[in-house]
Amino acid sequence: MIALLYAAGFVLNLLYGICGSIGMILAGLGGFAAFLALLDGSYAQAAASALVALLLCLFAAPMLLSLAGSALIVTAAALFAWLF
Repeated sequence: MIALLYAAGFVLNLLYGICGSIGMILAGLGGFAAFLALLDGSYAQAAASALVALLLCLFAAPMLLSLAGSALIVTAAALFAWLF
């Protein structure tokens, strides 16, 4: 049970890193698309691309993965200390 909590916490922290890095790459591409749309004069497309880039680089969703993973690891450590 304790090893399972540790493993789940590790996996959630690993997913945090993966989601954060992929989100930043996609946000950069969205920002570049917004810049190209501005150069083309398509202001509606530029605004949409900028909005998508802003939504992709939010740290709230990946941070929840990190917090959940850390909580599982702390719970496993407390359970181990309590039982043994």
